[in-house]
Amino acid sequence: MEARVMICAQTFFHRFFMINNIAQQPSSVPAGPKRAGEPEHTPHHMMVAVACLFLAAKVEEYPKFLDDVVRFTYHFRHGKEATEALMADKEGALKVEKDRVLTCERLVVSNMGFDLHVTSPHCKLGPVVDAVLEVAAAEGRTDLVREHKSLLSLATNFLNDSMHHLICLQHRPTRMAAIALAMAEKFMVGKEKIKPFPRVKVDGEMVPWWCSMRIVDDDEAISSDMMRRYMKDFHSQVYRQDDDEAIS
Repeated sequence: MEARVMICAQTFFHRFFMINNIAQQPSSVPAGPKRAGEPEHTPHHMMVAVACLFLAAKVEEYPKFLDDVVRFTYHFRHGKEATEALMADKEGALKVEKDRVLTCERLVVSNMGFDLHVTSPHCKLGPVVDAVLEVAAAEGRTDLVREHKSLLSLATNFLNDSMHHLICLQHRPTRMAAIALAMAEKFMVGKEKIKPFPRVKVDGEMVPWWCSMRIVDDDEAISSDMMRRYMKDFHSQVYRQDDDEAIS
């Protein structure tokens, strides 16, 4: 699966469990379809994950056959022998598994209010980095030009980590990209690989780059205090650290 599909699937997964209690799921994935009279449960999170992956592949125009999605995800969960037995029983166990994925997919779509639009913060990161580099190049900052690939890679890793937690839903994509870049800057400055990013002029005052709506392309500027809170919250949620200095 391409990265954009995985990001979309993770977003769908978090959206679903924002409004469904994961504690109410069954203790294991049911062996068959729901029987008449059985109580309703939140679907098992592994089945939700498979449904989100199948749905995301279609949304991102990278569709996969349901048989392939079931085969690979079942292999991940149960191993080679169990998967071979499943795929051999096309009219029995395999049909049940596929039906359960499709049922769960419909539930995910309806729970999200049929809103399948996802804007990845990853696609917003490149323009923010380019805007910072443009300012840096004008000031002759060769260190940022030299390390821009490492900077972009590190910020991307922070965004990847954020997708495992609800923080990925708590900020607009551009703002999430700015937070990841600020953390990458802090890390690389701490390692003495670069100097702090150049400050920019906003309303006649020299301010950090994230305060410029031209660079961040957000509806409102991010103050220094807000950015510190965002970074601290990122550490708390993603890395379970309360100290925003822990990254350096």
